[in-house]
Amino acid sequence: MPELIDGVNSNIVIIVVAIGVACLQFFFSWKWDNVFAKLAPTIVSALFMIFCFLMMYFGQGWDVIGWLVWWIISLVMLAADGLGWIAYAIYRAVAEGDPRIPEGM
Repeated sequence: MPELIDGVNSNIVIIVVAIGVACLQFFFSWKWDNVFAKLAPTIVSALFMIFCFLMMYFGQGWDVIGWLVWWIISLVMLAADGLGWIAYAIYRAVAEGDPRIPEGM
């Protein structure tokens, strides 16, 4: 697995980014009732992903590989946003006493 800076494994960086974005998405969804505030992390991740794809598409030479790495990180960020939304949906279902959730959860 490639190393980024002085022995830091790239997997650790991607995992930290994913956990941070998922927690941020859950916090935004939980704290605010405004739809735009809930969608803000997802919109930022999607725009960053589109930007990285365009830079990768129009790039030349070795720059394309760098933008590919950023595109993969933005893809992880978008997936983490989805995990944040799923966690928020489970939290709301449990908090509202959804009858589909078995007793004891």
